[in-house]
Amino acid sequence: MLGDGRRSLSRILELVGRPGVYQTLVTLHRRDGVATFAQINQAVYPHAERCLRALAAEGLISSPRCGSWDTIPCPDAPIALTSAGATLFPHLAALQAWADDFPVTRPFHRQRH
Repeated sequence: MLGDGRRSLSRILELVGRPGVYQTLVTLHRRDGVATFAQINQAVYPHAERCLRALAAEGLISSPRCGSWDTIPCPDAPIALTSAGATLFPHLAALQAWADDFPVTRPFHRQRH
Protein backbone atom coordinates (compact mmCIF):
# COMPACT_ATOMS: atom_id res chain seq x y z
CA MET A 1 0.00 0.00 0.00
CA LEU A 2 1.08 3.57 -0.50
CA GLY A 3 2.13 5.68 2.44
CA ASP A 4 -1.24 7.44 2.49
CA GLY A 5 -3.18 4.16 2.73
CA ARG A 6 -4.08 3.92 -0.97
CA ARG A 7 -3.10 1.09 -3.25
CA SER A 8 -1.25 1.98 -6.42
CA LEU A 9 -2.62 0.73 -9.73
CA SER A 10 0.78 -0.56 -10.79
CA ARG A 11 1.07 -2.59 -7.58
CA ILE A 12 -2.38 -4.15 -8.05
CA LEU A 13 -1.64 -4.93 -11.71
CA GLU A 14 1.68 -6.50 -10.74
CA LEU A 15 -0.10 -8.59 -8.11
CA VAL A 16 -2.85 -9.89 -10.40
CA GLY A 17 -0.26 -10.56 -13.11
CA ARG A 18 1.46 -13.16 -10.93
CA PRO A 19 0.77 -16.80 -11.85
CA GLY A 20 -2.48 -17.96 -10.29
CA VAL A 21 -3.51 -14.74 -8.53
CA TYR A 22 -6.27 -13.68 -10.93
CA GLN A 23 -7.57 -17.27 -11.09
CA THR A 24 -7.62 -17.39 -7.27
CA LEU A 25 -9.80 -14.28 -7.24
CA VAL A 26 -12.05 -15.81 -9.92
CA THR A 27 -12.37 -19.02 -7.89
CA LEU A 28 -13.37 -17.07 -4.79
CA HIS A 29 -15.79 -14.86 -6.71
CA ARG A 30 -17.52 -17.85 -8.33
CA ARG A 31 -18.08 -19.33 -4.88
CA ASP A 32 -19.70 -16.17 -3.49
CA GLY A 33 -16.43 -14.96 -2.02
CA VAL A 34 -15.51 -18.05 0.04
CA ALA A 35 -13.63 -21.22 -0.94
CA THR A 36 -11.62 -23.82 0.90
CA PHE A 37 -7.88 -24.11 0.50
CA ALA A 38 -8.46 -27.42 -1.33
CA GLN A 39 -10.74 -25.73 -3.88
CA ILE A 40 -8.26 -22.92 -4.48
CA ASN A 41 -5.33 -25.32 -4.64
CA GLN A 42 -7.17 -27.40 -7.25
CA ALA A 43 -7.78 -24.28 -9.36
CA VAL A 44 -4.28 -22.80 -9.25
CA TYR A 45 -1.89 -25.63 -8.31
CA PRO A 46 1.09 -25.27 -7.78
CA HIS A 47 0.73 -21.55 -7.05
CA ALA A 48 -1.94 -21.54 -4.31
CA GLU A 49 0.30 -20.89 -1.30
CA ARG A 50 2.18 -18.00 -2.92
CA CYS A 51 -1.05 -16.50 -4.26
CA LEU A 52 -2.77 -16.62 -0.89
CA ARG A 53 0.21 -15.06 0.89
CA ALA A 54 0.35 -12.21 -1.63
CA LEU A 55 -3.41 -11.59 -1.55
CA ALA A 56 -3.47 -11.67 2.26
CA ALA A 57 -0.54 -9.24 2.45
CA GLU A 58 -2.59 -6.76 0.40
CA GLY A 59 -5.65 -7.30 2.59
CA LEU A 60 -7.70 -8.84 -0.24
CA ILE A 61 -8.41 -12.19 1.48
CA SER A 62 -8.68 -13.48 5.02
CA SER A 63 -9.21 -16.73 6.85
CA PRO A 64 -10.30 -17.20 10.44
CA ARG A 65 -8.31 -20.47 10.55
CA CYS A 66 -5.01 -19.11 9.25
CA GLY A 67 -3.09 -17.33 11.95
CA SER A 68 -0.06 -17.18 9.69
CA TRP A 69 0.14 -17.53 5.94
CA ASP A 70 3.65 -18.99 6.34
CA THR A 71 2.20 -22.48 6.81
CA ILE A 72 0.01 -24.42 4.43
CA PRO A 73 -3.66 -24.08 5.42
CA CYS A 74 -5.55 -27.30 6.09
CA PRO A 75 -7.60 -28.43 3.08
CA ASP A 76 -10.95 -27.42 4.58
CA ALA A 77 -9.78 -23.99 5.79
CA PRO A 78 -12.22 -21.35 4.52
CA ILE A 79 -10.63 -18.47 2.66
CA ALA A 80 -12.72 -15.40 1.91
CA LEU A 81 -12.50 -12.21 -0.05
CA THR A 82 -12.34 -9.19 2.22
CA SER A 83 -14.45 -6.17 1.37
CA ALA A 84 -11.42 -4.77 -0.50
CA GLY A 85 -11.08 -8.02 -2.48
CA ALA A 86 -14.79 -8.16 -3.27
CA THR A 87 -14.70 -4.53 -4.41
CA LEU A 88 -11.64 -5.12 -6.60
CA PHE A 89 -13.00 -8.14 -8.48
CA PRO A 90 -15.63 -6.37 -10.65
CA HIS A 91 -12.95 -3.94 -11.85
CA LEU A 92 -10.65 -6.82 -12.79
CA ALA A 93 -13.51 -8.63 -14.54
CA ALA A 94 -14.26 -5.47 -16.54
CA LEU A 95 -10.59 -5.19 -17.48
CA GLN A 96 -10.59 -8.85 -18.55
CA ALA A 97 -13.73 -8.27 -20.67
CA TRP A 98 -12.05 -5.26 -22.27
CA ALA A 99 -8.93 -7.34 -23.02
CA ASP A 100 -11.07 -10.13 -24.50
CA ASP A 101 -12.59 -7.66 -26.97
CA PHE A 102 -9.24 -6.86 -28.56
CA PRO A 103 -7.39 -9.58 -30.46
CA VAL A 104 -3.67 -9.86 -30.02
CA THR A 105 -1.86 -8.23 -32.89
CA ARG A 106 1.71 -8.55 -33.89
CA PRO A 107 3.89 -5.70 -32.69
CA PHE A 108 4.85 -3.11 -35.26
CA HIS A 109 8.43 -3.45 -36.44
CA ARG A 110 10.13 -0.94 -38.69
CA GLN A 111 11.77 -2.43 -41.69
CA ARG A 112 15.32 -1.44 -42.45
CA HIS A 113 15.92 0.18 -45.80
